[in-house]
Amino acid sequence: MLFSPVEQFELGIIKGIFIKTEHSFLDISFSNLSFFFAFLFIVIFFLFGLVYYNSEKVFSNPFQKFLEKIVSFVLTLLKDNLNWANNIYFVLLFTIFIVILFANIGGMFPYSFAITGHLMVTFGIAFSVFLGLNIIGYKIHRSHMLSLLLPEGVPFAISSLLIIIEFISYNFRVISLSVRLFANIMAGHTLLAVIYGFNHFLIFSNSTSILIAILPLILFPVITLVILLIGLEFGVALIQAYVFTLLCTMYLHDAKFLH
Repeated sequence: MLFSPVEQFELGIIKGIFIKTEHSFLDISFSNLSFFFAFLFIVIFFLFGLVYYNSEKVFSNPFQKFLEKIVSFVLTLLKDNLNWANNIYFVLLFTIFIVILFANIGGMFPYSFAITGHLMVTFGIAFSVFLGLNIIGYKIHRSHMLSLLLPEGVPFAISSLLIIIEFISYNFRVISLSVRLFANIMAGHTLLAVIYGFNHFLIFSNSTSILIAILPLILFPVITLVILLIGLEFGVALIQAYVFTLLCTMYLHDAKFLH
């Protein structure tokens, strides 16, 4: 039983690895976060291998239909926000969606670890994507990319103030992407842990006579609530992957076409 609802997010060292340097030791220990990150990519590669392992039986593979729906969804997202001429970015958006979706869903299983429930992970993903999109924009527009900070038709009197506001708003995209994903995943898992802890305390409390009297009244509502919350969390996992990918597509549109 968890002693705290946030205990499930604590980092732990599985294997301590230290490399001696000239003045100190470099800590590259293998943590539970590292383990589940590696496990996540192994699962993704394994499932994709099921699709392409045997071309003759590919259509009988249930994961194939699931993968086709995701491919169709990402292509539609790319078409609606960019155009077919930019399908070169399909692999980028598809990878973002798959990694976040599997990371979100993987944290729902017992004894697993919510990777995206850590701000440093979501910030790392968001910052990497944001940096990559800015590199794409700079290679296309060079210094003209700075026009993102000053929309057309702005009066000269407020242009300086607007540039500062737009600069803060533009760079705040990293915070927005990372915090939105982290907060939704952490809040949902914390709520489930609180309800589980309440049920555990109620069932294993010393008030056995009281428990027997009220158990039929609380058992069905509590189980129903837990099932609904688990279903809600799976929905949140899917929606957050969609929102993250959608925002990345919109930011890619800004990098490609400016205003």
